[in-house]
Amino acid sequence: GLAGNGTFSDFNQPLAFPFIAPETGDVSEIGINCVVATTSADVLVGIYTSEDGLPDTLLGYADIEMGATGSIYQTSISTTLSLTAGTQYFFCIGTDATATGGTISVCDGDYITPLGVATTNAAGGYTTCFRHDTTVDALPATFVADVTRQTGRVLVSIKM
Repeated sequence: GLAGNGTFSDFNQPLAFPFIAPETGDVSEIGINCVVATTSADVLVGIYTSEDGLPDTLLGYADIEMGATGSIYQTSISTTLSLTAGTQYFFCIGTDATATGGTISVCDGDYITPLGVATTNAAGGYTTCFRHDTTVDALPATFVADVTRQTGRVLVSIKM
């Protein structure tokens, strides 16, 4: 199917996925869908600027507890987070501590468009996100896109 489950511990090294803002305004809520709960860590969902097609500067983030299953929305954002219609940004998933257990909803990697950068065009060689290749317990102020990864795109909801 189109949906899958992402292992939460995969995001101990933050992963960033591109998106285009559909409208101009301030973000009021950021949400995820928790499939299997865990209290080991919170999900950090950050929004980054895009510089030369890569994630760059952290604009703001939401801290979402994974203690219950289902759709979880956070209305408390670290700062006023303003987006401009038609502009590319990246949403980034990280953790506030070492994550163990837990899963979140993602799009199955077989059904998402690759970034267009890869070492091979063979099956499994395409890539869908950038990884900050250092394990961290906070979102980095500047994202260092060390490598690309083939990881299911996290189902993130951004409300304005």
